[in-house]
Formats: sequence, C-alpha cells, structure tokens
Amino acid sequence: MRNVVDTMSAADILEGLPNRIHEVIVRHVAERPDHPAFVGDATAWSYRQFADAVDAVTTDFVRLGVRAGDRVLVASENAVALAAFVFACSRLNVWSIVANPRLSPRELDQIYVHSGARRVLLTGDVSKEAADHAARLQAERRYVGPFAGVAVGALNETTAPEPVEGDASIGYYRAPELTAKAIDRGGWFNAGDLARLDDDHLFIVGRTQELIIRSGFNVYPAEVEAVLDSHEMVVRSAAIGRAVPGNEEIVAFVKILPGAAITGKELMEYAGRRLASYKRPCEIVLLESLPAASTGKVLKHRLWEAARVAKSATDAPPATRA
Repeated sequence: MRNVVDTMSAADILEGLPNRIHEVIVRHVAERPDHPAFVGDATAWSYRQFADAVDAVTTDFVRLGVRAGDRVLVASENAVALAAFVFACSRLNVWSIVANPRLSPRELDQIYVHSGARRVLLTGDVSKEAADHAARLQAERRYVGPFAGVAVGALNETTAPEPVEGDASIGYYRAPELTAKAIDRGGWFNAGDLARLDDDHLFIVGRTQELIIRSGFNVYPAEVEAVLDSHEMVVRSAAIGRAVPGNEEIVAFVKILPGAAITGKELMEYAGRRLASYKRPCEIVLLESLPAASTGKVLKHRLWEAARVAKSATDAPPATRA
C-alpha cells in the first residue's frame, strides 16, 4: 500500500475526475435523469430537475452582472439552492465562496472585503440568520432560478475578474504564505490530519493544528483569540477546546491589564457581538499570567489540563457524609 501511494502523483489521482464541479452530475443526468439527486424540505429533486435549476440560475447570474473570474459570496445553510448556486458558479468559471450564515456581521463583512465578491446571495427563506444579514445589507429579495426568497446584494462594480484556470484555484485565496505551508511542490495538500495506516485501512487519529470542532463546525483558536485580544483591557488570550459528551466546548484563558475593571462575563458579551454563536467561549478564565515557554509561546497543554481538571471537579457528584 505504501509503495503504491509513494509512486502516485497528484496528476495520477486527478486523471479521469471532472474538471469542474458542475460536471459531476453530467453522467447521472444522461443515465438516470429521473433518479433523486437531492431531497430538501421533503421535496425530491431528480438529476434532470436539478440540472434545469442550475441552467436557470446560470442565466440569472449573467443577468445579475456576474462575469467569468468574479467571486460570488453565498451565505446559506445546506440546501438545494446552495448546491445550484455553486454549480452555476462552476458553469460560469466563477469563484463560489460559501459562508455560514451564522457568522457575525463582522465575520461575514471580512470575507466580503477580502474576496472582493461581485455579488452576495443570502438564502433568507432557508435561514433566519441569512435573512438577518440580508436586512442589514439591504439586499433585495427575489427569485434566482427557481428559488424564491433569495436576497441579492448590490453589484460590486469596483471588483475585477480573476480567471479560474491552471493553478489559480489551488491554495488559500490571496494568502501565498499559507498556501506555501499547506501545499508542497508536488501538489500535495497537507490537511493537518494525523493518521495511522493499519494494513489497508487508514485511521484519522488527530490533527497537527489546534482545531476545535464544535457542533460539527471548525473553530480556529487564533480567530477567537484575535477577537479577545482586540479588547483594550486584554493583554493576551489563549483559546482551547475541552471535550464534553459528543462535542467540544471552547474555554478561553485571558490575561488582562493590571487593575483592569472587567469581568469574564463582560468579555464574553464583547466576544459574543463579534463571533458566530458556535465560536463563542462557554467559559472565560481570567489569569494574572498565561503559562509560556522561554520563547513566549503559550503552553496550551497546561491550559488543557487545567480546563480538564476544572471540568472534572464540576461534574463530580457532591460528597456525602456518613
């Protein structure tokens, strides 16, 4: 198994796969047009129906001024409309950017500015959070293809197309340093997963990066820390994940300025206004100092242990007396 993997290149693996994501359904439309492709809100969409929806969305995207090489930001929960929008972008050689509508206004606006999106689409009929963003952005609700209640943001006339070809779509967008760290010269992407190979079975056993998975969503501690560190009374913070039954919760340890009159509750409210709900710490612990190595790097393993011990003490049953 190892010898086979070692001799395979990224090109070998990609050979025979569709060049664009919208091409994934082409064979199914031809061979099984009436077979269910999606089921959403108890409504089944056949491959032919979905392909027709993609055609209609593609036509509307052109009418909305979307050009090849543009970016389209879509804030939506999982829905057939979201899939159709992504496929239509692929048809037009457009960069689709899928955002969780549960992001805070600050987070969604950051993605919009960084991407230079030509249009923002929000599926207000699918998600209350998307509807809230639509109201904030004063986006017009309309049909896009067969999908009703889609809020369409204003046309960004200052952005320029960036062709989707060659290696332009590989890596982190407008972040060459991150791309260089994640993708080697052979084109292999380092996903940051730790794995164990047992005969022909590959087991994912952990991660090399400090990633918290909360309610199925990825949370990067650095993002939580950046928000907390932006408070004028905070010197430094460190966010970690703490295991709870079936999930992970976020605990943040914060060093504040000497004599600062602020509580953990106030910092939680501050973070809550700037972070999506699943990124917000469930607990903030104020410390006089954070454990750090001589290099200044925070020793998070000590914080993990402190959080684990504190949780165990909280969950322990009360002592009884004879």
